[in-house]
Amino acid sequence: MYLETLPIGEALGHILRHNIAAADGRKALPKGRLLADADLAVLAELNIAQVRVAILEPGDVHEDEAARRLGIAVAGRGIVAGKATHSRVNLLAAGAGILDINTEALLGINEIDGLTIATLVRHTPVRERMRVATIKIIPFAVPEGLLAAAEAIGRTAAELCEGYPPSGTARQLLPGSAANNPVPATPIAAPGNR
Repeated sequence: MYLETLPIGEALGHILRHNIAAADGRKALPKGRLLADADLAVLAELNIAQVRVAILEPGDVHEDEAARRLGIAVAGRGIVAGKATHSRVNLLAAGAGILDINTEALLGINEIDGLTIATLVRHTPVRERMRVATIKIIPFAVPEGLLAAAEAIGRTAAELCEGYPPSGTARQLLPGSAANNPVPATPIAAPGNR
């Protein structure tokens, strides 16, 4: 990825690096948006001749797609990854329990440039549909290789986050391959994903 300032006629398909305000001060276009034809019309209507954009190079993964993929990689049984928006994905608990965190795996992912996962504190009681973690992609895009490394950590760390139901029987709530845990979980719909 590299950064440029381009005339709006050359900005199609590139990532907007800053919010664009309408004449009334409200947000017309959000930062991080992949510019489409309709967006270029909005820019022209606002008399904006140039925009600052991020240009993806071969092997780059857009921030929303990167957040979506990392959410899938780390959401094991009992966790649902929400929709990726504005470079973020929230992970929600499928049921009540006590959260446990594999800090080694979490720190391993957080050591990768541009990727961050923030979780609740270990042993936090959680309830159904409660946000237990947020994934944030810092730049507008990340290289495929870095994302693949994070996905590998998430898929192999079957205990990155676990939940223990009130009955005391261990049940996995977060990352790792769901196939590694035979205990079924009831998926929940993330807000806006119905």
